[in-house]
This record gives sequence, C-alpha cells and structure tokens, in this order.
Amino acid sequence: LVGTRWFEPTTPAMCSVDKMLIKGIRSFSPDNDHAIIFPKPLTLIVGRNGAGKTTVIECLKMATTGELPPSARAGQAFIHDPKVADVTEVKAQIKLRFRDVRAQSCVVTRSFQLAQKSGGKLEKKDLDQVIQTIDEKTGEKVSVSRKCADINATVPDMMGVSKAILENVVFVHQEDSNWPLGEAATLKKKFDEIFSATKYTKALEHIGRLRKEQAAAIKEHKLRVENLRLQKDHASKLKDRHDDARDKATALGSRMKELQGKIDECNSAVTAAGGDIHELRSLSEKIGQLEARREAIVTENSRKHANLGTYEMTDPTEVLEKSAEDFAAQVSSLKRLLEECERKSGDLGLEIANFTERREKELRTVTKLGAESDAQQRRLKERAETLLDLCAGYPDLGPAPRELTDAAKGAVDADAGDDPTRDAVKKVRAKIAAKLVGLRAAADALRAKHSAEDDERTAAADAAARKLAAKEEAARVRSERRDSRRRRAEQISAEIAACAVSDRAVDDLNARLVQQRTAFEDKQRDATSSTIADDLDIKCRELEDLDRNLQRLRSEQDRAAAAGESALRLRLKREELFSAEERLAALLAAKKPALREIFGNDAAIPSSAASVRDAVREMRELSSGELHRARVASVAAEAALDAAAKALGGAQLDRERLDAELEELESRAATVLVESLPRDASADSRFGGYDRALADADAAVAEADAMLAETENMSKVFGTFARKAEQQRCCALCAREFETDGALAEFRADLDERLRRLPDRVDRLKTSRENARTKRAAISALGPAAARYRALVDAVLPESDAALSTASAALDAARVSVAGAADAAADAEGKRARITALTDDADAIAALSRETDSARSALEGLERSMGIAPSQQTQGGQSQPRGEARTVSSIAADIEDCEIARSAAEKDRDLLRRRKERTDRDLLDAERELAATREEHVRTQAKVERRAELRRELAEIETEEKEAAADEARRAAECAPAEAERERLAALREKARAKARAVEAAADDTTRALQREMDAMDAADKPIEGYYARAVAAQLTRAKAELDDAEGKLESLRTEFAEIEKKGKKHGELMSQQESLKRSLDDNIAFRKGKEEADRLAKEIERLNSQVRSRAGNLADFERVYKRKTEARDALKAEYAESQGRVKTHQEAMDSCRRELGGPQYAGVDDRLMRQVVELKTSEMVSQDLERYYGALDRALMAFHASKMSDINRVVREL
Repeated sequence: LVGTRWFEPTTPAMCSVDKMLIKGIRSFSPDNDHAIIFPKPLTLIVGRNGAGKTTVIECLKMATTGELPPSARAGQAFIHDPKVADVTEVKAQIKLRFRDVRAQSCVVTRSFQLAQKSGGKLEKKDLDQVIQTIDEKTGEKVSVSRKCADINATVPDMMGVSKAILENVVFVHQEDSNWPLGEAATLKKKFDEIFSATKYTKALEHIGRLRKEQAAAIKEHKLRVENLRLQKDHASKLKDRHDDARDKATALGSRMKELQGKIDECNSAVTAAGGDIHELRSLSEKIGQLEARREAIVTENSRKHANLGTYEMTDPTEVLEKSAEDFAAQVSSLKRLLEECERKSGDLGLEIANFTERREKELRTVTKLGAESDAQQRRLKERAETLLDLCAGYPDLGPAPRELTDAAKGAVDADAGDDPTRDAVKKVRAKIAAKLVGLRAAADALRAKHSAEDDERTAAADAAARKLAAKEEAARVRSERRDSRRRRAEQISAEIAACAVSDRAVDDLNARLVQQRTAFEDKQRDATSSTIADDLDIKCRELEDLDRNLQRLRSEQDRAAAAGESALRLRLKREELFSAEERLAALLAAKKPALREIFGNDAAIPSSAASVRDAVREMRELSSGELHRARVASVAAEAALDAAAKALGGAQLDRERLDAELEELESRAATVLVESLPRDASADSRFGGYDRALADADAAVAEADAMLAETENMSKVFGTFARKAEQQRCCALCAREFETDGALAEFRADLDERLRRLPDRVDRLKTSRENARTKRAAISALGPAAARYRALVDAVLPESDAALSTASAALDAARVSVAGAADAAADAEGKRARITALTDDADAIAALSRETDSARSALEGLERSMGIAPSQQTQGGQSQPRGEARTVSSIAADIEDCEIARSAAEKDRDLLRRRKERTDRDLLDAERELAATREEHVRTQAKVERRAELRRELAEIETEEKEAAADEARRAAECAPAEAERERLAALREKARAKARAVEAAADDTTRALQREMDAMDAADKPIEGYYARAVAAQLTRAKAELDDAEGKLESLRTEFAEIEKKGKKHGELMSQQESLKRSLDDNIAFRKGKEEADRLAKEIERLNSQVRSRAGNLADFERVYKRKTEARDALKAEYAESQGRVKTHQEAMDSCRRELGGPQYAGVDDRLMRQVVELKTSEMVSQDLERYYGALDRALMAFHASKMSDINRVVREL
C-alpha cells in the first residue's frame, strides 16, 4: 500500500507523484519500458508473489533519495541480471514525474549499467542522473545533472519533504518497516533525523564532551600550577648553590697555580738527577759488555794458540796475508779447471742421454712395425680361408683360384711391395655379388606374387563386411530410436507420478478455499468494529499531559539546583581541605623511614612539617662537606696509585728488556748452530754447556787433522811396501815370504786396491775436518754472548727482580688505599644522594603544609560569608540551608514519579499498538492464506489436465515399441549368414598370409647371410689395403738402420766421458792440498788479529773506568738524591691533586646547577607560572559557561521533541 500524498502540518502546499517508468530493474525487462501511473487520491498495487510490488516501492525510493534497498549487494542484485538475459551488460533506468511544492511538473531520471566481467564478476556503474523542470519565466525545459548539483539532496527539497521522512516513513522498505519497535538508541536516531534535530543532538553531545574535557583540563592546569611553583622554589635554591661553589673554586684555583710552580722546579731537579744516574748506568753496562767481549776473545785466542801447536808461523802478518792471497789465486785457478772438466762431463752426459733416448725410440719403432708385419700375414691367411669356405658352400661360384690356396697355407710374403692375392680376391667377390643380385630379384618376384593374391582375398572379405555393416547400421538406428522412446516413457511416468492428484484432494482443496474466504471476511468485519484505535488516541493525549508536567518539574529543579551551588562550593572546599591533610599525613608517613635514617631516631625528627625542610637542608650541607673530604682523599690515593703504577711499569720494562736480551742470546745460540751447542741436562740454558762444547769441538778438529795426515801418508807407505815386495819377495811389515808368483801378485793386487780406495777416504776425512772447523768457529763466535749471558744471570737479573718486587708491593698498598678512599667516597655520595632526594620531598611537605593552611583559611572565610556556624554542619561536611524552599531531591522524586507514570502510559500505548498490529497482521495473514489457496487450486487443475495428456502419449509409445521389437527379430535372422561368410573369407586370407611370410623369410635369410659374408670381407680388406698404402715394410727397414747408427755413436761418447772424469778427479786432489795450506795461514792470521782486538778492548775499558772515577760520588749517592727530590715532588703533586679534586667537585656542583637551571623545567619558570595561572582561571570560566549552555540546549531539545510529538498526534487524529 503506497500513499501518493504526504504533507507536514507546517507546509502550506503538497507534492504528488504522477507517473514512473521502470526499465531493467529486478524482474522488469531491460528491453521494454514499464510505465506506472499513480491515480489520485489513492493508489493500490496488487499482484502475485514476485510480480514486482516491492520493486515499485524500491524504485520510488531510489528516484527520490538515491538510496539502494537492503540486500542489494551494492546494486548488483537491484539491476536485472545479465546472465538471465544472456547478455554481457544490462542498462537500467528509472524515470519519475512528480509535482513539487509549487505544483510544477518535474522529472527525475536515474540510469545505471550492470556489466559481466571475465570470471563471472558483475560490476555496477551509475551512468547519468538528471532533473528536468520548466522555467517559470520562459516556459522552456531546464535540465540539471549530478555534475551541477547533488540530485539526492535536490529532489527531497523540491518535494518539500526531508530525506529522512522519505526513507523511513513514505517509501520505507518492508524489511525496515518495523523500526519504531527497535532499540532506544536506533529509535532516537531515527526520530532525530525525521524531526531534523540531529544537528542539535550532536551539538549537545559535543558540549557534553567539551564539559568533560574542560574538567580534565582544569585539573591538569591545577597540577601544572602547583608543579611550577615547586620548580620556581627549587630554581632559587640552585642559584644560591651555584654562586657558593663558584667562590670556593676560584680560591682553590689560585692555590693550584702556586703549587704548579713548585712542582715544575722539582721536576727539573729530578730530571737532572735521573740523567746522571742513567749516564752512570750506561757506562757501567758498557764496561761490563766490553769486559765480557775481551774475556771471550782472550779465551778464543788461547784455544787457537793451542790448536796451532808447531804450525805457528813467525813471519810478519803482512807476509802471511800476502801468502794467503797467493794460495787463494792458485785455488781459484784449480777450481776453474775443475769446473771446466765438470762442464764437459755434463755436456757429454747430455749427449749420451740424447743418443740413449734415440736408440730407445728406434727400438720401439722396429718392434711396432714388426708386430704390424705379423698381423698383416695373419689377415691375408684369414681372408683366403674365408673365400675358400664360400666357394665350397656355394658350388655355383666355381673352383677357388690357386693364389688363395697358397695364401691359406701361409706361402705368401706379406712384406712384398703389393698384395699378391688381390686379383684372385676380386674374381671371387664379383661372383658372390652376382649371386647376391640374383637372390634379391627372386625374393622381390615372390613378394609381388603374394601381394596380388592377398589383394584378391581382401577385396572379397571387404565386400562381405560392407554388406554386414549396412545391416548393422540399420539395426543401430532402430536401437537408438527404441532407447529414445523408452527414455520418453520414463519421463512421462515420472511426470505422471509428479502430477498425481486424487479427486478427494481436489474436493478438499475446494472446501478449504470456501472456508478461508469465510474466515477472511469475518476477520475483516472484526477489525472494522474494534475500539483499539480510540483507546490508543486516549493514551497518546495522556502522554502529552505527562510530558508537560515533566517540563514544569525540570524547570523547578533547575532553579533549586542554582540555589544549591553555594552549598556545593562549601562542600568542595571541605573536601579540598580534607584531601590536603590526608596527602600531608600520607607523605609524612611514607618519608618517615628516610627521615629516621638521616636524623638517627624519631626524637631528632622535627615535629613541625614546616621545620622539616630547614632541618633536611642543614643535613645536606653537612653531607656535602663529608663528601668533599672523601673525594679529596680519593684523589690523593689515586695520585699515589699512579706513581706506584709508573714505578712498577718502569721496573717491568727494565725486566722485559733484560728478558728480551736473554731471549736474543738464546736465539743466537739456536740459530748459529743448534747441533754445535746442545742443551746441558743440568743447566738452565744452552750456555750452561758452552765450555764443554768448545772443548769437544777443539778435540774433534785435532782428531780430524791427525786422521787426515795419517791417511795422506799411507800412499807413500803402500808404495814402499810394493817396491820392497818386488825386490825382496817378502812383506816389509811382517817379513812373510812369497813362495810363488801368484802370492806376490795377490799381495800387489791387495795393495793396489787399497791405494785405489785411499783418495775417496781422503775426501771424506777432509769433509769431516771442514765440518769440525766450521762447528768450532760457530761455537767460538758465541764467546761474547756467553760472557754477557753469565753477567745477566748472575748479577743484573737478581737486582731487577728485587726492584720489581718492591714496586709491586708499593702498588698493592696504593690499591688498598684507593679502595678504602673510594668506599668512603661512595658512602658519602650515597648519603648525600639520599638527603638530596629527600630535599624535594621536604619541599613538597612544606608546600602541602602551606596548602592545608590556605584551604583552612578559605573554608573559614566561606562559612563566615554564608553565616554557617560549626554547629550547623551535618555529617559529611554538608550544611543545612536556611528557608522552606523545596529541595532538588524532593523535586527529583516528583520527576521520578512522573516519569514512572509516563513509562506506564507508554507501555499501555505500546500494548495497544501491538494489539492493533497483531489484528492487522492476522487480517493480512488470512488474506495471504486465501491467495495461496487460490493459487494452489489453479495449479491442481492444471496438474489434472496434464496427467490425462501424458497418459495418451504413453499409450502411443507402447504401441510403437511392440512394432519395433518384431521388426528387430526379423532383421537379426537375415544378418546371420552374411556374418558367417565374412568370417570364412577372413580366415582364408590370414592362412595364405602366414604361408607367404614363411617363404619370404627363408629367401631373405639366404640373402642376408650372403650379404653378411660380403660385409665381413669388406671390413677385412680395409686394414690389408691400409698396410700396403702406408708402406710399412720400407719403414721397418729404415728404422733398423737408424738403430744400428745410434748404438755406434753412444759407445764412442761413453769412452770420452770416462777420460774427462779421470782428469777432473786429479784436479780436485791438487785443490784440496792447496786449501789445507790456506786454512793454516788463515788460523795464524786470525790468532794475531784476536790478540790485537783484546789489547784494544783493554785500553777502551781503562778509558771508561777513568770517566766513572772522574764523577763526584758513586751511583748510590746519586740514587739517594734522586729519591729525596722525587718524594718532595710527589708530596706537592698529592696536594695539587687534592686541590684539583676539590675544584672538580665544586665544578661538578656548578655544572649540575647550570644543567638543572638550563633544563626545560626551569627555563622561564616565572612567565610559565603566570601564564598557567591565567589559563587556569580562563578554563574555569569556560567550564561554567559550558554548564549553562548544556542545560539550556537540553531543555530546548526536550521542548522541541514534545512539540513535534504533539504535532504528529494531531495529524494522526486528523487523518
């Protein structure tokens, strides 16, 4: 049911809906234009389910407000589905013609498009929205599109009705029509939209939020003001502390300058004394090194003199050096001759190696070519045997040639210039090729014959198969028709079963239709005669009276609330006083343990909260003095620790230098010759066995010289023995006679063998002697290092260890002192930190005490101004006001009673509304049941008629089925002989094919066997022809000649090499004798230079001792002076460090004060405090204004709602 007219009581004119065109919306086709005309004064829209009644309402709502109906899925379910229309896109349109509040005709057009994208996805798009009106002045049509104006807001304005009324009242959807029965919040929102009061409600809510925000802001401003006041007090204290620390630091700076001058003087004296000590120590160390070196040189010279023995030369040193140079030139000349012999022997060795390699290469070539010749002989024999076998296997080839018979017996020479059996092989292969061609031609003729016979048999079988296939195709077509008839019969049977309706069911349906029509008429009469509407009107008027009474009571309540503001302020002041006292008590209780820790006991804690701050400040000053003294002591201890650490570092460096020198001496002993100086098992280092190793080296050199001299003299002895044996025929040593020439010859051969071995032995002994001398020289070079090592181990290292122990003990004592001073400073620092932390709390206690006194004074002043005596105060701090006016609570009770009565009246009204809705719903349900029964009656009649028609069609199908069965039996009897004939012909064809395949396979096997023999002969001919093509026999002859030439040259080179080796050996023996004489000269020269070096070192030691004796005082006197000046300087430094520590403490205090004062919390604290106080007062005034605005707007909205409801009730009564 759609009302075509709507008006508001305050609107002088009405709009009306004339006509609407729908195209492509829901069930309305996109191809046809459906125009609906709305007659006046009332239009009823009636139709079956799904006919489009709801769609008309939805189109009216869309045309006027632009809002989609519920469950439209963003418009995709609102527009006609493209899948149903079998298109890719659907264009829809709604066009509404109406008369606006000025009675002018207007047309609004809204066009849409729904497109089907890939994957079945739908996309909705708004095409165009246009309003057409007629210009009053020109009479022409004027169009306005959505690009120029908001169509959704323009149409409701032209109709004179708000958008909320159009959506929720006039064109409300049936799914949303029960909104008046919804929840309170939803209902209020709807009424606000309908009454256009939403903006006022939002303003009221906004003012309420502002009130809360302003209250929170006021509270925050109060806290900020209090915090800024505390910061201001603390900033003043920090400035005083900064000035005090600055004065003390300035005084200490002057004292430090004076101490620095004295320290510089002491440093100069200490540096001079240290230079003297360092110079004396350097001279002592240099003297020790020179004495150790001289001692080593003297020892080495004694050893060399003992080794010279009788070989000591008395010639001058210049003559000895000139002789040594002459011997060196002779040795060089002999060495060049020896090198030339070695070079020639090397060249000959290379030539011998080359010819040896050439001989081996030629030998391998001869061996390889010989093997190839043997293989060629075997291949010729095998080929001849194969051809003989073929001639024997195929008699039609004729007898084999005689050359093949000789080759099979091995009577053919393979190394001849050409193949001796080539012509015979060609003749036999030609006969085999002709035989192979004949076999292939016979096989091809046989296949052609068999193929022709198979074609004839296949043609006969195919003809029989075609006849049978034609009959089978006809049978298949008949079978498909029979299956189609059977499926149709099944469908008809199923449809008959679905349309099964009995006559009794039809009679029952008619009776139910009559019964429901009667029931609907009865309910319609009952609804007409009901008095529910009158009772509902009475309840509505009762609710209006109650609303007026509520408005009056709320006004009275506002006046009473204004009168109670003074009492409220008084209560707030009392609560503020109680809160301040509680906070002060809680703070004192929380800080009492800390105060007890500072003051020692409860009795020493000040009883007054105001005096706590002064006492804490006094304790803080005392703790600052203790901390200053502890820091000064800590700085002095650290200075002493630094001095001890430096002394220990110097001792450690000295010890590390000595250890490095020891390691260097050890490394020299290890790197010069490790095996020459083995570690003594009873010594701590390699130098422990130095003397024993030097003696062993001297003994080894003497032993090597003696054995060499003995071996060199043996050649003369053996020569003498040989001559005497020839002359006297007896042994010169044992006088044994040689009775026969054989014994004499044997004796001579033994002597010759020993003489032959003597040069090798002499060479080995010379090498051994040179090794012994080299080992002795390496050990002798370590003499100065051994002397220095003994001096370090015996004297220097023990003194360094003693000094290191003393410095380490002094460092441990200084560390203990520093730890004690640090602990004391930490305790003082912790105590000062606790007192400093408590200072702020003491300031807070004082501030709370002042706040309590101020609140108490303000409360007493407010009580005096209100004329309230302490006896008039009630429990809880409330005061009893004077006068007999009604209180806010009594008025609130009356308001509550009135609201209860109003709620009861609303419940009665809602009950009457539900009863009326229930009656209307029952009537509508009866109407729907009647319409459904009518539709069911129509469907039943259609089923009865359809069932009769299907039964007739089923009878016809059964007759056709019987005729088809008889025809199929007849045709099956006709197909049996044709199928038997086809099978017989196919069997005969397969049998003939098998026989032909066997004959053809035998012919092919014979041909393939002969072809394989031909292929094998071709493969065997390739290596035979290759052998003769490469001329392998000629290559073998040339290789044997090259081998004989290489062996002859190799023998001549070996003879020349032996002669050169003998000559080089002779030069080597002569060079060894010259080198022995040169070594003797070198030993004498070295002995004389050692004596000269020892004398020079003795003079240098005497000169250094004279320098030491020329000093005023010894090393101990200089060290005592150095120690006394160092102690004086350290005392001044300790005092300077103490002053520096105190200055640092004052500077830290100044920096701390500056940092705190420069921080954001103290920067511009006075200005910020003043601005914060102004903001606090301003916020309090704003909060009061917001309270008044909120109450006024709330009362205005209540009056507006009551007025609107009365207007609605009046309109309802008029309707």
